[in-house]
Amino acid sequence: MYFFNNVIPVTSAQIDAAENHFGIKVPTSLRAIILKHNGASVECDSGRMSALISFSDNDIGNVYDRYVLPSGYLPFGDDGAEGCYAIAADGNEGIVLWEKGSEKKIVARDFDSFWRWLDEAE
Repeated sequence: MYFFNNVIPVTSAQIDAAENHFGIKVPTSLRAIILKHNGASVECDSGRMSALISFSDNDIGNVYDRYVLPSGYLPFGDDGAEGCYAIAADGNEGIVLWEKGSEKKIVARDFDSFWRWLDEAE
């Protein structure tokens, strides 16, 4: 996994604010990635993800306004095709992909398995 073009640094307090806003806890491993690579473009072997969505409310297109999802989902990554990956509040859904113009699709039961899936070549 390679990150480039980081946008604006983010603080733990800004991630906490997003958690409070969406009512969803950011997994510890994702929090560490966001703190280091907030808003960065992503290059992965699978090509399934193109960028992390910024958690800084100072960025245009941040988690609050880049995608409009139903309640219970916190967007965190772009799929490179106008869709996004989101953490679901419902523990049975885990990580979902919302594709433009279609319904959600469960892609992983938790963030760590999602992250491994991203590095698998298609």
